[in-house]
Amino acid sequence: MSSSEVSRTRVEWLDSLKGILIVLVVVGHFILPVHKVGEPISITYDTIYMFHMPLFVFVSGLFGKHVIDGSGHLRINKILTYCLIGILYGFFLRLMEGSSLSLTSLLSFSSAPWYVICLASWMILVPFFDRLKPAYGITIAVVISLISTVQHEQTDFLALSRTAHFLPYYFGGYYLSTSDLSKIRDSKVRVFAIVFAVFATGIFLCIRESISDYFFLVYGNTSGNLPILNAVIGYIILNLLGIALSIGCIAAAPKRNRLLKFLGERTLQIYILHRFVRGALQIGGFYDLMLGSIDSACLTLCILLLLSFATCFVSTVPSLTWLSKKLLSLSWKPIIRGN
Repeated sequence: MSSSEVSRTRVEWLDSLKGILIVLVVVGHFILPVHKVGEPISITYDTIYMFHMPLFVFVSGLFGKHVIDGSGHLRINKILTYCLIGILYGFFLRLMEGSSLSLTSLLSFSSAPWYVICLASWMILVPFFDRLKPAYGITIAVVISLISTVQHEQTDFLALSRTAHFLPYYFGGYYLSTSDLSKIRDSKVRVFAIVFAVFATGIFLCIRESISDYFFLVYGNTSGNLPILNAVIGYIILNLLGIALSIGCIAAAPKRNRLLKFLGERTLQIYILHRFVRGALQIGGFYDLMLGSIDSACLTLCILLLLSFATCFVSTVPSLTWLSKKLLSLSWKPIIRGN
C-alpha cells in the first residue's frame, strides 16, 4: 500500500490494535509504582513491558510514511509540533511533581514524554532510512540499538538512548505496509501466530525469575553493569520474546471493534493525560492509602485496571480531541518566516 493509500484509508483493525496498545500503556504506567507488590501485579507488569512499547513504536513507524509529503519533502510541521508537545508535556509534568525546571532538566526525558520526543527524532531520520534497502536499514538500526542498549551508560538527554533502543521497531514498521501485516491475520497464520504468542508468553513466565537481572534492557534508558556478552544475549532473548508477543497481538486484534477503534483514534491525548492522572494519584497519596488498606495483590491489580480503563475514557472528552487535532494541524511556516 502506498503512502497516499495509507493516508486516504483507515484500516479498522489497526485502529483496534492501537486501542489495545494505548490501554496497555496506561495500565503499565498505573501499576508501575507498585509493580513489585505481589506476583499478580509483577507478572502483569513484566508481560506488558515485554512488548507493548516495541509494538507501539512499530505501529508508529507503519504510519511514518506520512512524514514525507507527495513531493518527497519532510513534513517539518509534524516534527516541530511533536518537539513542542514533548517539551510542554515534560514541563507540566515536572511542574506538577515539583521537579527541577532548569534547561538541562527540561531537555531530559526519563518519563512518558520521551516517546513524543523520540517520534520527532525518528521522523528526522526517515529521509536517510528511506534511501536504504529495508535489509540494510534494519541491519543498521539493530546494530545501533544493540550498541546503545548494552553499554553501561545511558542518557535521557533528548531521549537519545530510547531513540536508539527502539530504532529497529520504528523502521521495521516503516518498511512494511498494512498489506504485509494483513498476511499475519490470514485465518491459518493468525491461529498459529496467537498460539505461538501464548507459547512464548509461557516460556517468558517460566524463565522470568532467571532473566530478572536482564529485564532492565527492555526500557532502553536504564544503565546496568552486565558483562557485554551477557547483555547481548539478554537483549536478543528479550527482543525475540517481545516480537513473538507482538505478532500475536497483531493477529489477535479484532477486525472491527467500535470501542477499541474509538480509543485507537485518540492515542495521543490519552497518552498525555493519563500521566497527569497517575501523577495526581501519587501526589494525593492514593497509592500509599491503597497499599496500607488492601492486603490482596489481586484486588489491588483490579482497582488499578479499573482506574486505567476509566482514565482512558476520561481522556477522550471532545474538548481534548479538538485540542489534539488543532495541535497536530499546527503550521509553523508563518512562525518561521516571521509573518
